[in-house]
Amino acid sequence: MFAGLARQFSYANVMATIAVFVALGGSSYAAVVLTRNSVKNRHIANNAVTSNKVKDGALLSKDFKAGQLVAGAPGLPGAKGETGAPGAAGAPGATGATGPKGDTGTTGPQGAKGDTGAKGDTGNTGSTGPQGPQGQQGPQGQQGPQGTQGPQGPTGPAGPSGPKGWASLAPVNLPASGVEHIKIVTSTFVVPAGVTSCMVTSSIQTQPPASAPNDTAYLRNAVSRNSVNAEDSQYGPFLPNDGTGRKQPPLTRSSVITVTAGQTVAFGVYFGGLSGTWFNSPFSASTSYFCS
Repeated sequence: MFAGLARQFSYANVMATIAVFVALGGSSYAAVVLTRNSVKNRHIANNAVTSNKVKDGALLSKDFKAGQLVAGAPGLPGAKGETGAPGAAGAPGATGATGPKGDTGTTGPQGAKGDTGAKGDTGNTGSTGPQGPQGQQGPQGQQGPQGTQGPQGPTGPAGPSGPKGWASLAPVNLPASGVEHIKIVTSTFVVPAGVTSCMVTSSIQTQPPASAPNDTAYLRNAVSRNSVNAEDSQYGPFLPNDGTGRKQPPLTRSSVITVTAGQTVAFGVYFGGLSGTWFNSPFSASTSYFCS
């Protein structure tokens, strides 16, 4: 190994070694003068330079051949060892005094709008406030143009037709006694569904006695409902009498009589306020009706 080291010596190292020899060898050596680069490798015997001839710390790592310095060899730095395990944490230090309050920083940019939250429950309805004053009526708007007439719609179904008729009574005489008298002229019929009333018109021609005054008898329309006779309960005209004993001009009477669906009805005339002078007087009657 030292042979290898000898080949790596520099000029300065060799000159230092020779100087040591001269000092140790006496004055006979002192007279020798060496010029620069005069000591060659052949002038140094093998194994002549030992460790005690070399100044400690005089050699550098660059003075050794590559691969000659081995890590961990005596006198050389060893290889870096593995990192040791972390030591135990030390006890926390005492809390330092609170520092002065720093200046307020500038306001940061506004964040993005968050999502809309769920709708809350509807609150209770508040009490109704007092009614405000009525405002003034606004001006009336102008009437717009009349629209075009639409097409005529289809004809609806025909409603039920009520019974109608006309009947004449052959000349007969009033009763021989009694104050009032009903004479049914038309034939009976059953009132159809939906019918509630009938317009009844009667025409009377009488031949009163010459002695009967005009105000002793009057005329109304009559109805028979399920064989029960009744007059229309409406004031009627008085029967005419010119005192001659001849037939008088016809007298016409019209009135509305109520009926009920399903009834069996018929119509005629009613004489009221008869006096004895009108008994057994001849008359003829015609009655027509229209029900709906």
